[in-house]
Amino acid sequence: MNKKGKKNGKPKQRSKKDSTTKAKIVRGLTHVRLRRIAKIREEIAANRFPNKQSLAKLLEVSPEVLDRDIAAMKMDLPIAFDFKENGYCFTEPVSNEKGMRVTRTELIATLFLSELGKELKGTCWEKAIESICEKVAAGFPEDMSFRPSDWSRIMSVRKKGATTVEPENLELLVNAIADKETLHVTYMNGDEKVSDRDINPLHLERFEDNLYLVAYDHNRQKELVLAAWRVKPITRTGRTFAHPPGFTAAGFFKHSLGIHGPEGDKLHVVVIRFRQKVALKIKERVWNALQKMEILPDGSVELHFKLNGLTEVSRLLLTWMPEIISISPPELLAMHAANMKQGNENLAKMQAL
Repeated sequence: MNKKGKKNGKPKQRSKKDSTTKAKIVRGLTHVRLRRIAKIREEIAANRFPNKQSLAKLLEVSPEVLDRDIAAMKMDLPIAFDFKENGYCFTEPVSNEKGMRVTRTELIATLFLSELGKELKGTCWEKAIESICEKVAAGFPEDMSFRPSDWSRIMSVRKKGATTVEPENLELLVNAIADKETLHVTYMNGDEKVSDRDINPLHLERFEDNLYLVAYDHNRQKELVLAAWRVKPITRTGRTFAHPPGFTAAGFFKHSLGIHGPEGDKLHVVVIRFRQKVALKIKERVWNALQKMEILPDGSVELHFKLNGLTEVSRLLLTWMPEIISISPPELLAMHAANMKQGNENLAKMQAL
């Protein structure tokens, strides 16, 4: 390649394998590596045709380290090996910009993304997350004072009661949603009853560290919420379906307090009054996007909902007793009374042991 950036000789073209290579970065986002990559780019841009031997001497690293660095650079840059010049070159003009300027806040956001990506371990998206983080990392300024090693000191993610969806099943579900493909699955419900079903997968919803699948069940002829970790095995049918007109996850869970879907067509007007003792804790949280809240003169607080089911809110009541003053509608009060009665009976049995 001459000084004007035109090709001469027969530089090696980027192979399909090169274009799909992903650099591992979860533990490799260091300033040392980023500066090394910047120096390699500078050498190539200056038409010095560096090779592994010259770069190893210049940067004082092994050829194996350079292999990883160059593989990462090939993700974004048109790099090839010019056999005539015995070194690397750009096969097309490349901007002199060193990369986008990244703030410390953006760096932390990138590391947060990398942390969340650990949940995709074993899936095809694991390396995609790594690739995204690598591309952003390439733009980190050299004077960045924040080190990725500081991440664990700043923030950590702790899960409570989390379940795991097998990587191959997660890939099947995501691809089926994207392709609108009907699946044949075996599903075990909360009572450990197993059934075979044909479903149209519509959406994956993450709620309280667990992944749920919203799907149209062909047998029940309605949309249901399934625990994604219990959907197995999964068989592709090759049949496609039309996405329900107007369906959105936000609309589906609009009148839900948690992960339960509609329990019927009826909307229940729910009002729960909490004592002043826990008013601050109640006011701090968003329980439902359409909730209404009223602060009363005595310091107590009322939550108002319109819900399409009472199961989840009845469990919420058990959590906040004895700080609840009043409950409506009557159906919810009756459910709560039955739950309290059962709980008292169980407590009496435990005390008798």
